[in-house]
Amino acid sequence: MNPFLEVAVEAAREAGEILLAEFDHPAKISYKGEVDLVTEADRRSEQAIVARLRNHFPKHVIVAEESSWQATAPAPDATPMTQGAMLRYCWYVDPLDGTTNFAHGYPCFAVSIALAENVAASGIYPGTARSPLPEDLLVGVVYNPFSGELFTGARGEGAFLNQKKIQVSSIERLATSLLCTGFPSVKRTENPNIHYYWDFTLRSHGVRRDGSAALDLAAVACGRFEGFWEFGLKPWDTAAGVLLVREAGGTATDFTGRPYRLGGPELLASNKHIHAEMQEVAAFLDDYAFFGRACLDLFTADPVQQHLESAIFCADRLLADFANQAAGGFYFTGASGEKLVARTSDLHDGAVPAGNSVAAELLLRLWTLTGENRYRVSGEAVLDRFVPEASARPYSGSWLLSVAARYRRGLKTVV
Repeated sequence: MNPFLEVAVEAAREAGEILLAEFDHPAKISYKGEVDLVTEADRRSEQAIVARLRNHFPKHVIVAEESSWQATAPAPDATPMTQGAMLRYCWYVDPLDGTTNFAHGYPCFAVSIALAENVAASGIYPGTARSPLPEDLLVGVVYNPFSGELFTGARGEGAFLNQKKIQVSSIERLATSLLCTGFPSVKRTENPNIHYYWDFTLRSHGVRRDGSAALDLAAVACGRFEGFWEFGLKPWDTAAGVLLVREAGGTATDFTGRPYRLGGPELLASNKHIHAEMQEVAAFLDDYAFFGRACLDLFTADPVQQHLESAIFCADRLLADFANQAAGGFYFTGASGEKLVARTSDLHDGAVPAGNSVAAELLLRLWTLTGENRYRVSGEAVLDRFVPEASARPYSGSWLLSVAARYRRGLKTVV
């Protein structure tokens, strides 16, 4: 067996024994936030894993969940990592993926351990920006101690379940696929996944939500599920599972089709066959501007407060992304943007993706409804940056209310 994988398996089994011993006793629960809980089992499991890895690989960096994203230094006298420095080896450890399930006595939880090579120090050590390059995943282990299922994988060697080789499903259509996803335990109102859940449910055989991303990804690898998506997962949640999916013949990307980076904002994993269909659904729903405007149109026709709240939710997501992207794009760059423009060519403002104008419309219409100045300022900024022909026009309620009609008539400008 691969020597790295052998140690990872030993660590996972030891941690699994700790979890099983704790599972039959009332969980000792504390909280990392308002609802994000952690048990004593999490801590004991992590301590056992880190100790074993440190014993075998004293120079490796370890990033573990309950260490709160503080990487364990490779040595006491290690010098600080500089921007652009590369770490030869870095372990990602989730000692108990599915803590909420565990605490409630629901036997869907796992130990997840993975090793990556040539990891940029940026993003690992405080004060450094993340690298744009994906990590090289070497080995991965996902172990469910309750069921005894041990998923293992090593780069170039395939993926296995209890030492039997596994592969992804051969189903080729989203309509006949079974999918899985997850929802966060914190900042739930800021997570858009309920909209994706609704749409994917209508377009597939169904969507399952079991509360463990590691086991979900392992299930994609062995063909139980055809696809998986989720937002805001940490590297320790996904590292092992992503390796398993890839080694079993599947693929893992972001919503635009770029190779998934650990800790990226969204993950889309599948058996490859349905990936394009899933990406198309995700790309369409990824467009908060169009979705928010649709909600606002519903509110205009039928002033139900829920429609307005949904529009505000979409607008706030746009503002968050605008603040986080130096270039300012609102989900309208790369593969996702190209697809959206192609499907809404009649809404195109010359060479500017239509979504930018729709984003401006959504923000400015919300300003007139709510009076919140942040929507006006941001809407004007979008117009100034992306729709310069509109920037000189005064804003008025009648102008804003006429924008949707102008789009429907296929006009090439928003004013």
